[in-house]
Parts: sequence; structure tokens; C-alpha cells
Amino acid sequence: MWCCNESPAGNQTVEVQSDRGNYAKPPEPELQPKVVEEPPQAEPEPVVKDPSPQPVIEKPAPEEPTPPQAAPEPVQVHDGKVEFGFTDETGKKINFRFGTKPLGMNFALETMPIVITSFKPGSVAQECGVKVGMTLTTIEGEVVKDIGYSAAWQKLNDTLKNLPNKQV
Repeated sequence: MWCCNESPAGNQTVEVQSDRGNYAKPPEPELQPKVVEEPPQAEPEPVVKDPSPQPVIEKPAPEEPTPPQAAPEPVQVHDGKVEFGFTDETGKKINFRFGTKPLGMNFALETMPIVITSFKPGSVAQECGVKVGMTLTTIEGEVVKDIGYSAAWQKLNDTLKNLPNKQV
């Protein structure tokens, strides 16, 4: 046998009477949908376009190629010879290649530029075409007319020291 009673506080308590005794059964929860309140969401701020103009980033212009420079004076071709550059009395540049020493050129000591004043007999330089009055301007492509007498004399000697002597 089954019986149901209400409690005085309005809470429903179910008492079950059976042949085995009385049992108190807690009330069954009411089946109602559970409502979950979500926190209010902030409304998205409207997108406002910036009325100020955006900066324009300019790429740097490509660099202009540098103009080609004048070719340097000719330099020794590694054939055992050395090259000396001269200018004649008209200003014309002439290069001479020497394979033996001594060159046999005479010039004023301690005077720049070096100007050929005479030749020793059998001069290698004179045989190659160097003439009195020519000015020595380069040795192995290095300008010597403006470096000072001591430096030019040193360059001349250093350049000639490895050349073989002329066979007589």
C-alpha cells in the first residue's frame, strides 16, 4: 500500500508505506529548464575611419651608377719587362718596356719632374726610343712626376733591380 503526505512547510515529502515499513523519500526535483543568465556583452564600438590621410612611404630612388673613371696608366705585363711612361715635348704620352738594365738615361739630380738630359753610350732606353727632353711620368703604372725626387728615385731603383743586365 502507498500513501503520500505533504509537509506543513509546503515542501513536499513523500512517505512511502509498504509492507516492509515506512520510508521517507526526498522530493523529486521539479524538472524545469535551467536558465543561465549570461553577463551583458558590451556593444561593439562602431568602426570609425580615420579621416586623416595616411603617410605615403616612398622608396628611395635607385642610385645613379657612377660614371666610368679614366683607365689607369698601363701596368707591367708579367713578361719579365718593366714599363716606364714618358711625355714628349709636345705632351704626348709614350710608354716604353724594358727587359734589361742599365737604362743609361741621364737627368738632373734632386730635380722634379725627371727630364732626360742625355744618354750613356749603348743605352737601352735610347735603343728603345726614349729621347732627350722626355719627362718620366710613370713607373709600372704609378705616377711619379709628382711624388718627390727621393720617392721617384727609390721607385726607379726598386723596379730595375730584378731586371737582368744587358749583355755586351
